[in-house]
Amino acid sequence: MDSVSAVSSQHPGLRRWHRRIAWVALVAVLTFTLTGLLHTVMARFQPKPAQFRPPPQPVLAVALPAPAVALGAAGIEQVLGLRPVHDGERWLWRAQLADGHVRYLDPETGAAPVGDAERAHAERLARWYAGEAAATVREASLLTGFDGDYGWINRLLPIWRVQFDRADGLTLYVSTEDDRLATITNTRKLVFQRVFRAVHSWSWLPSPLRNAWINTLLAGIAITVLLGLTLSLRSRAGRRFNLRRLHRVGGVTVSLALLAWALSGFVHALGNVERERAYSPQRPLQLASAQLTAALWQPAEAASGATLVALQQQSVWRWALKPPETTTGRGLAMGEHQHHAQHKPVDSTGPAARYVSAVDGQQIADGESQHLAELIAHFGLQGGAEDATVVPRFTPEYGFAFKRLPVWRIEQPDAEHSAAFIDPSSERLAATITDGDRRAGALFSYAHKWEWVTPLAGKGWRDGLSGAMAFLVVGVALGGTLLRRRR
Repeated sequence: MDSVSAVSSQHPGLRRWHRRIAWVALVAVLTFTLTGLLHTVMARFQPKPAQFRPPPQPVLAVALPAPAVALGAAGIEQVLGLRPVHDGERWLWRAQLADGHVRYLDPETGAAPVGDAERAHAERLARWYAGEAAATVREASLLTGFDGDYGWINRLLPIWRVQFDRADGLTLYVSTEDDRLATITNTRKLVFQRVFRAVHSWSWLPSPLRNAWINTLLAGIAITVLLGLTLSLRSRAGRRFNLRRLHRVGGVTVSLALLAWALSGFVHALGNVERERAYSPQRPLQLASAQLTAALWQPAEAASGATLVALQQQSVWRWALKPPETTTGRGLAMGEHQHHAQHKPVDSTGPAARYVSAVDGQQIADGESQHLAELIAHFGLQGGAEDATVVPRFTPEYGFAFKRLPVWRIEQPDAEHSAAFIDPSSERLAATITDGDRRAGALFSYAHKWEWVTPLAGKGWRDGLSGAMAFLVVGVALGGTLLRRRR
């Protein structure tokens, strides 16, 4: 009996199932592995913003008249949000109304500026973050829901999509509510992104069917690898160094990495439905315009604009002391995943904001702690303001995907060691992270994306090693297919 016949006769049942399931594994390897490499390319060649913080507002040297004057003249009785915005030439009130519309008003007269002030504001933000002063705007539109190009991973809604008339199709998504950048893209990234979402994330399928399909592919990989390892351990290796032996040696070499990729991808896919449904609940704000009777003045230490919040059901201006970051820059590629590793909370070195009454103009000494206590109670969290720590920048636990900074972290006394993150500027619960999220995030980070290489050798080596392993996996899969066809 020759060596091929001898090998084929060993463990025929295992070998038969290995060959059958390998077709599913082949589809999975070609789709997931090649598009995973595409994600690395996309992340490296994506456009980068020129700025990472909102544009600075000019110092408010002279107090603005009480908002009640302009709002009353415009016939606005209630607002859901209000803040001063500088359009490059003058100050304007940006008022969010109960009917969902946004209006800009002259602080002195309440008159509306000429043209579409909201669109002009979005274009100014896009130019700031892109560093683009010359190109004209090809298209600017308001999005109120996520779509194929602007997915749920970006979090912020409503959002303005601003596309410049450039050869690369540079497009930015900016929030005029708080001047944040959600993401930046261009034609090349958009093509990569669509391929990745279609073939790696299978986002075009409905959630239940999508997860079932992904899990079927991942299960095919895992079973094929385990059967192949079993055959390798139980079967006698041939003496000749041929395709069959090369396939066996290569399969053993890539088995651990392939199982790690499949397992971490399976765990990540299980949480897709919950992540897509995640949102940032907001405490409703509805204030009578007649309450806003104090002129607006800027505290000396304030570094950014003011937003209107509620404190003991009264209108209060919140002045941030430092402008927030909008993104780290590394997470702007669509599909860049969030990691929930353990982290040491950032200690607060002082207040993050100043609070000034919009009724009488008096500064509120403990406004920040009062405001935080009210938000903690509203969202049904445990603990007090004294238990919270400020998070002024993105961390491994609270990363770029959540978009909002600065936030306050309040750890909860539950079995999952939940941590809630509150954005006081927008009065939103920005995120809630549990031990389960941290474990799943750490597994995905280290087993799927090979983040363990980064602190040892840097991102370049991480991408190079994981890419080399991916090509080796594809080679092993194609080698097994050739063996099947030869038989």
